[in-house]
Amino acid sequence: AETVAALSEFCGQLHAAPGCGHPAAVLSMGISAALNRASASIVRHTAEHGLKACGSTFVGVVFDATAPDTAIALHAGDSRLYRYRNGTLLRVTRDHSVAELMGVADEREVDKKLRGVIVRAVGAQETVDLERNAFDVQTGDRIFLCSDGLSRMVSDTALTDILSSVHSTENAVDEMVEAAKRDVILSFHEEEPSLVPSPGVNYGSEAAKKFGVPGAMAAAETSMIARDIALALDTGARVLFQHVSSG
Repeated sequence: AETVAALSEFCGQLHAAPGCGHPAAVLSMGISAALNRASASIVRHTAEHGLKACGSTFVGVVFDATAPDTAIALHAGDSRLYRYRNGTLLRVTRDHSVAELMGVADEREVDKKLRGVIVRAVGAQETVDLERNAFDVQTGDRIFLCSDGLSRMVSDTALTDILSSVHSTENAVDEMVEAAKRDVILSFHEEEPSLVPSPGVNYGSEAAKKFGVPGAMAAAETSMIARDIALALDTGARVLFQHVSSG
């Protein structure tokens, strides 16, 4: 909430400012300052209330009004920015995660305790260590930003296939979310294969021990958890697209 509020305030200031365009450097500095305010506020809040460290990943893109063939990706954490052009998907950002530092492409190869652990975030410190990456843009490029709710569930190859076959932005978003929902349920079942609800199977002591309830109830609980994760993806992990046009 702090991050969203700080960025909303900055955007409001931009709209109120005269002129129709701003250099990327000005926009980048403004976003960085807004994130620093949010980060400092989160750090104070956690300290005052004795909470565990908490924070938020961030990814954004700045288009330069003075150099329309260049854009700048800004990010902290493992949210990503991709550029799709002529059948090729380019990941512009690199994850600020333990898995990335270890050079592991598939996070499932990392110890469970380290999966999803990030080394940069809004709220981790009073100032945000924001990485900036300039990249070129052309008319017709498709730029999209997403959290790990998508990138951990759907491979870059699968994302490329979707973008290659689905030309409507809204439909491409829907396809990506559906792919993530399918994969999260499969991943959940792979993590807990003994708890996968299947017709005609008598769930026994292992499921009962895990949840402290009879086996059948544990199986039903597992199914509901998987559905809840899928619902969260559908309602919360939407993908932000920017289609680059000549205007």
